[in-house]
Parts: sequence; C-alpha cells; structure tokens
Amino acid sequence: LVAGPPTQGACEVVGLPGALALAGALPHIQRTGGFIVVETLTETLRGLARDLLRRAMLAIETVFFALLAVQFIAGTNGMRVSGQVTDILNLPVWLAYGAISVGFVAVTLVCIVQLVQPLRKEPAHVR
Repeated sequence: LVAGPPTQGACEVVGLPGALALAGALPHIQRTGGFIVVETLTETLRGLARDLLRRAMLAIETVFFALLAVQFIAGTNGMRVSGQVTDILNLPVWLAYGAISVGFVAVTLVCIVQLVQPLRKEPAHVR
C-alpha cells in the first residue's frame, strides 16, 4: 500500500458524523424541495390530477419516513439495552441511532405539514 494501512477507527470517525449530517439535512431538504425529482408524469398533468398525484406522493413519503423513524427508534432502544458499541473506538452506537431517529421523525413531521397545507401554485414556466 502506498499510504499504509487505514487508520484504526477512521470509518467510525467519518461514517457516523456523515450519517448524522445526512439525517439532520433531510428535514430541510424535504421542506425546501431541494432533492432531485424526475417529474415526467407530473409535468404532463394539470389541475386536480396533478394535485392528487402530488398528495399521493407526499402520503407515500410520509409513510416511508414514519416507518424509518419507528425502525430507528426501536433499533436505538435495542442497542441501548444491549450496550452495543462500535468496533474500534467503543462509542455507544445507540447515540448515533438516536440522533438519526430524530432526523427521520423531523422529516416525517415536515411531510405531514406539507400534506395538510395547500399545494403551492405551479411555477410560471409550467402553466
């Protein structure tokens, strides 16, 4: 190896904060629509059909993130009870899972708010 063996614990030090950052960013990304979506079908629809499709997509997203939140909360509790730690640094795994759980709960709440709010008007270029 040119650079030598990997540093012990490097995956834990880089991977856990990365997962936490992503989970923390998801609520904002969902709220602002900052994700990339291929809307081939919705571009062809207008009016009520478009609104119904958007609401259906939001409902699916809400269920998806709610299921992830429930699973991560259950996993957090299981890891806390078992005392599971990371392999190299012996960090408690449940802390990271707990923080990621908060991110998924927040995304679920953002989806619910978006689902009950009136949909935004179509951009001028779509009309």
